[in-house]
Amino acid sequence: MAADLAVASLAPILAHWARQLERFDLGAIMSYWAASMLCSGACFLLFGIERSIWRYFSWRELVPLATAVVTAVSSASFLAFSLDRMQAVSRSEPLLHGAILLSCLIVIRIVARHVERSKRSRSARSRSSNNPVRQALVIGTSPLAEVYLRMVDEMASFTRRPVDVVGIVAEKPRHVGRLLRGRPITGTLADIGNLTAKLSVHGVRVDLVVLAVQDKYLLSAASGFLRELEAEGAEIIALQTLFGGQPGFESAPEDPLRTSTPPPELGTWRGKRLVDIVLSAMLLILFSPLFLFVCACVLADIGSPVIFWQIRPGFRGVATRFYKIRTMKHVQYGVVRPDQERISHLGRFLRRTRLDETPQLFNIMIGQMSFVGPRPLLPRDLHEDGSDRIQMRPGVTGWAQVNGGKLINPKDKMALDLWYAYHASFRLDLVILWRTVLTILHGDRVQHDAIEQARSFLELRQRDLSPIGFSGYSGNPVNA
Repeated sequence: MAADLAVASLAPILAHWARQLERFDLGAIMSYWAASMLCSGACFLLFGIERSIWRYFSWRELVPLATAVVTAVSSASFLAFSLDRMQAVSRSEPLLHGAILLSCLIVIRIVARHVERSKRSRSARSRSSNNPVRQALVIGTSPLAEVYLRMVDEMASFTRRPVDVVGIVAEKPRHVGRLLRGRPITGTLADIGNLTAKLSVHGVRVDLVVLAVQDKYLLSAASGFLRELEAEGAEIIALQTLFGGQPGFESAPEDPLRTSTPPPELGTWRGKRLVDIVLSAMLLILFSPLFLFVCACVLADIGSPVIFWQIRPGFRGVATRFYKIRTMKHVQYGVVRPDQERISHLGRFLRRTRLDETPQLFNIMIGQMSFVGPRPLLPRDLHEDGSDRIQMRPGVTGWAQVNGGKLINPKDKMALDLWYAYHASFRLDLVILWRTVLTILHGDRVQHDAIEQARSFLELRQRDLSPIGFSGYSGNPVNA
């Protein structure tokens, strides 16, 4: 945290110096600098970037880093503009400030990672001088192979017998000669026997074979050769077994469900995904000060953590982590209290105004959700009659939410969602967004005509009388 704050204190100064050069005046930007420090510290704590272990820094941490930086710079600009109109700060300085801050945060993590890895490399060399090295042959270029090679590098200083990957065997000839995590791919499955013969000339005796190849690529000739190596004392590890695959290296029949193309996405229209990306990015930037204020109020009223997450089936049934702002206090173990007693007055306000769902803008931006679509359900609430429902991206609001919401039963909600799946259009989405605003202002109201229309549509589909391939919206939505 101290290193991150040090970088945060230098970034606005460097941005001002790079922009002004000869007219550099540190005293003129002190209000912007103070706002930047305050917002940066709050965002670093809010997004938890100080909790990451730097020696394990990876590309996955770039998203929370970038989100924290964008939120911090946007909030600092808003706060400084409210104080003194940012008269001494040029318009391009916040952009330059954000770029410098993000770059420096990444660089110090990369440096720390490489320093730690160099320490472990020296330790690994000292251990390998006293312990025999296992010579391994990796078969396959799947993501499992990349994971294993990463494990070999990271665990070199911890294992008693270090592993030396002497060769990588590819499934396809076009991969021969390329590199996988810095190691050359030396052959294919078709000539695995010749490959081990060449290695033996160099004094290599393969005593470990790591299978990271899909079963459909494993030829019968290669399977026989691997059995010979196993009979000679080599250990064979199938990485698939670690993730629920079948053990061994027998060629398995191809799964038709796995190889078939996924069904088309429902509840969409041309350009909807682009609109979701642009609009969610704009709202994340514009509402970042409001988001920080709401989080501070929740922290004071309800406590930590501010963000609540829950795993629910998402698009095409994929288990997805959805985020919301917490509105209820922690469960007291041993005391059973209903949800209505745990929710605070602030929580009720956030739910009423839908402000508790602002973190889902992040889900929308990365493609897990859309602005308009069915609300994600818990697994126990899914029903086989609504199998088409999971072929839509979940939404912040939807046709069911603006036609009754909490006042209608789950069966009617399902019918409304399925009606929307086959009638989605740009115009209908605008109607739903406008009705969402009215629902926030006036509360839920049951639209019986829309429910009857959805019920009739669902009955026709169940009798196979409606056009399954129909997409796009025609006609006027009920009570639009």
